[in-house]
Amino acid sequence: MKVTLIGNESELNKHLLCWESIPEVRVEQSVVINEDNLDSLPSFSSSQEQSELVDVCVSTELKPVILKRLGRNTPITLISPIASSINETKQLLNFMKEEQMMVRIINPMLHSPELVNVNLKFTKQQLGNSGVHRISIKSETVPSNGRFLEQEVHLIGWIYHTLGDFNTIFAKQIDNRYMTIHIRHEDSSFTQLELARGFGKEELNIELAGSDGMLTYKSNETNPISVVKTDKSKREIHPIGTPLIQRQLEDVYEVLTKDRHSFNNITEVTRAIDFREAIEASLNRSIPVIKGGA
Repeated sequence: MKVTLIGNESELNKHLLCWESIPEVRVEQSVVINEDNLDSLPSFSSSQEQSELVDVCVSTELKPVILKRLGRNTPITLISPIASSINETKQLLNFMKEEQMMVRIINPMLHSPELVNVNLKFTKQQLGNSGVHRISIKSETVPSNGRFLEQEVHLIGWIYHTLGDFNTIFAKQIDNRYMTIHIRHEDSSFTQLELARGFGKEELNIELAGSDGMLTYKSNETNPISVVKTDKSKREIHPIGTPLIQRQLEDVYEVLTKDRHSFNNITEVTRAIDFREAIEASLNRSIPVIKGGA
């Protein structure tokens, strides 16, 4: 498979190393972008014509510019978020749909070995019927241009993918450093999500409860995942795997070469954005938001 890379030098080199480790892939061209001089952006049509996939690895601010310059005939992949705000993201997703572009948007949290394992344990109903879940994420920084940090965007996408869509959302901004989000899912399970910013080293804690047991994930522990069943039995899970970027790009390769019809995930990403937009709406109006409500 022939691949073209478009990106800033730092990110492009990381992706280049990963692609070159896949024997069936040949990197046809690497287009280095100077993000400080957008007037120097080249035309990408010629590079696309030589490739079966274009991998875009630029900053979030530049992704809309690059995507709108790329044609619709070659599959494209890039890592979320694809724009700096919800409105810009929705406009870009609509543009890609109208142009019938074939795009796969990667959420890194759907590829980390630990969180893939957590997802599988839950979605295969090893915990039984879904119950009450608690999730918290601490971050070093405080959002400057918008409600959410990048890792929080990824986490909300992971919640949608793992626990399902929402029925009701009520979000409350305590201050610019702390937010609570209460989610009633379509299956009537409940998730309490806490976002804490500026509290030191990043930390993610997940507690998923079901009728047959509870799973906990603590990112700062050596063995982060444990499952306690209702019969009091307990076991730890030790997921291992290749580096995150490698897993992300290998997944893109597998889907494109073996299940091409499912490569485009714009619709799923749009639904995850609707999830985040409902949180914004609840924050702005200080009331619960109901799926499909006024």
